[in-house]
Amino acid sequence: MRLLPTLLLAWTFAGISIILADNNREPVQIVLDYAQFSYDENLVYLEIYYSTSEDQLTYVDREGQFVGAILLWVVVIAQKNDSILVDRVWRTPHVGDPDLLDPDRKVVGMIGLTIPPGKHKLRIKYYDEMDRSRVDSISFDLPERTFWERGPAISDLELCVSIEKASPDPGNIFYKNTYNAIPNPSKLYGLGKPLLFYYAECYGLTADEKNGLYQLLVTVSDRSEREVYRRSYERVKQVGSRVEVGTVNVSAMPSGRYNLVLTMVDSSIGLTVSTQKRFFVYNPDLVAAEESISPYVEILYGELTEEQLNEEFAKAWYTASKSEIKGFKQLSSSAAKRIFLHSFWRRRDQTSATPISEFREEYFRRVDLATAKYSSGARKGWKTDRGRVLILYGNPDEIELHPNEIDSKPYEIWYYHNLQGGVYFIFVDRTGFLDYYLVQSSARNEINDPTWQSR
Repeated sequence: MRLLPTLLLAWTFAGISIILADNNREPVQIVLDYAQFSYDENLVYLEIYYSTSEDQLTYVDREGQFVGAILLWVVVIAQKNDSILVDRVWRTPHVGDPDLLDPDRKVVGMIGLTIPPGKHKLRIKYYDEMDRSRVDSISFDLPERTFWERGPAISDLELCVSIEKASPDPGNIFYKNTYNAIPNPSKLYGLGKPLLFYYAECYGLTADEKNGLYQLLVTVSDRSEREVYRRSYERVKQVGSRVEVGTVNVSAMPSGRYNLVLTMVDSSIGLTVSTQKRFFVYNPDLVAAEESISPYVEILYGELTEEQLNEEFAKAWYTASKSEIKGFKQLSSSAAKRIFLHSFWRRRDQTSATPISEFREEYFRRVDLATAKYSSGARKGWKTDRGRVLILYGNPDEIELHPNEIDSKPYEIWYYHNLQGGVYFIFVDRTGFLDYYLVQSSARNEINDPTWQSR
């Protein structure tokens, strides 16, 4: 089985990137979203939003800067005659330090293009620019949007991590209509992102001297279609179009799937038009009262004490993101921790076709192997450096033993021929009690000390 997760889906926790195998052999993982707006009476403006964790990219040293980039090849095809409307590649560069890459730090981009109204197919192929073997693709149908034929209308909703007033800047791809709107393609909010920001455009508005107001209604419903948020605003009628931006605080919403709906209501002319978008909330300490815990959670975690639940997450530490570690520490009940751990492992499965997390099973097989082989004194094997490397990268292809070198402590060299083009790990028995410490490695994000032998 492959240990790296596939393309992040709706329930995938934003910012997670787990390196358990050769990252260069897996497709670069991104999340995508889109929104359609009116460009003029004859064209639709399509925006495609995408993001990835900065540690997903391959970096190349160019004049002292480590540069990586995402390439997106976008093709739009008209369904009525299969004609190609758009065929173009976009590039989003990023400068990062390979030794300080943060899976919670995002590389975010946006593509803007015009297309005629109608039903279209959207095909996107995305690459790691510095390693183009890391390629994946997605395709889906774009719903038809027309904004000027039937009177007032609302664009699609763009969900954002922030929206601020800003001055025009030709170099800022996120600037539009006096706002700097940073998209959130994952559509995931909650822990670390308590405020959902939204952006929409209203079209075909007309002034009315007798009744100069209309109502804008913002609602949020959970997956049971139960309304959990409602707020209404009065708007002055005006000719043309209007931008609507706002926020919804989701910090008190239990983890789950929700639907945000924006509705224009003008009772004087019997007008009701709306737009909606699904989003997701991850508040690990909040569980909906009506949410049933799956039988698998009960079987796997139901008998575990809080101490045992804490130990399981401690063993999972090597593959957890900073935000997940923070989230688990904030949990105050065993029930919340059981649900957290279930979701934690399910997010790492390549497929959800089976109720069992194959990723978890493989991970703990390695934990048990590390415990059996590398425990030393009071230190359990999974807590040792050799245990950690075994858990994250699997068994090495080759181990070179140096137990009796003259003028040197015992040391081992582990070789992984297919990891990142070939890497090694050097462990030294510093104390003489078979407790080996990692002192040097050529792998990314691992200790790099060329002077290890002299020390």
